[in-house]
This record gives sequence, structure tokens and C-alpha cells, in this order.
Amino acid sequence: MKKTERLELENRILRGMLSDIQESVQKFEEDTATGEGYVLNAFKTLGSIAYVAGSFSDRVLTEKCCSGATEGGQT
Repeated sequence: MKKTERLELENRILRGMLSDIQESVQKFEEDTATGEGYVLNAFKTLGSIAYVAGSFSDRVLTEKCCSGATEGGQT
């Protein structure tokens, strides 16, 4: 995989991760607007963000497998 291809892949994955985090925060804001379960919602949101943040390497692996890219470059 060329350097530019790798950077484009990582950029696409990071954008997806950011989108997932934004959705979690938005859901937290909507859920807590009623004032119920604030602490529980906060822990669920933090857990969701931690999961997304820790999923980068898995997402890269998935993208590489699905796209047919190889680690060693062109074959």
C-alpha cells in the first residue's frame, strides 16, 4: 500500500470514528435533556467514546481486508 493510499485510508477511518463520537455525544445531549438518568447516560456515553477510540487498529485491519490491500506494498 502506498503512503498516500495509507494516509487516505487512515483519514477516512478517523472521520468515521469522529462521526461515531459525535453521534454518541448528540445522543447523550438528547437523553439528558429530560434530566433523567444523567449519571447513567454519562457513563454509557464515555464507554461508547472509549470503545470508538480504541477501535482504530481494528478498523484499519477491516478496511485493508475488504479492499484487498496488502502490508508489503504492491504485488
